[in-house]
Amino acid sequence: MKKRLLIAAIAGAVTLTLAPSPANATGEGGTTAVLAVFTGNATVTPGLCVPGGGPGCVPPDDAVYNFTIPGSTDPVPALCQASGQFETIDAAGDCALIANGELEGVTTGSPACGNVTGASAGTNTVTFGGRTRNHSHTFLTTAGSVVPVVGHIDDSDADEIAGPEDHNVLALVQAIPVTPSGTIPCYTTPAQTFIAVGIAVAA
Repeated sequence: MKKRLLIAAIAGAVTLTLAPSPANATGEGGTTAVLAVFTGNATVTPGLCVPGGGPGCVPPDDAVYNFTIPGSTDPVPALCQASGQFETIDAAGDCALIANGELEGVTTGSPACGNVTGASAGTNTVTFGGRTRNHSHTFLTTAGSVVPVVGHIDDSDADEIAGPEDHNVLALVQAIPVTPSGTIPCYTTPAQTFIAVGIAVAA
């Protein structure tokens, strides 16, 4: 029930109009206009604490994150469903995502719960209709908010450099920390696992 409510809340929070321009919509000769809804389990290593830390939770100097679909099914299933057109193919059906990156603090010296900025690093790919592309992204979190993520998807398998033909991406993601029973996420125990639910558009 929580998962359905979160998806509905995110989807209802914003109306997104897909209006791809010729400059960024023709990577492989076709127009791109994709809507995707996803849920899964993100991990942060070594984990995040409240700013300044708490009993049993010492803020890290650096942290990295991973979000992979399909991937771990604990504590929730990792699912991605898309609709629309991705270049020359139908994007309807299952989609896939690999997102890796680094976290930094925004107003604190170290990354902390509800106070981080993230940027992609390492392996980052997205798959629509069986076609896989590299992607890059950045985001900023504030406590209790939906996280906006912006980035681009490369226009071809071989292209590693952002250019005018790449596809723009906007996503809204809600991340909820999950810790063992009897603990307080980010305070008595570092937050290492997050249930992530989101909606994204690519054009």
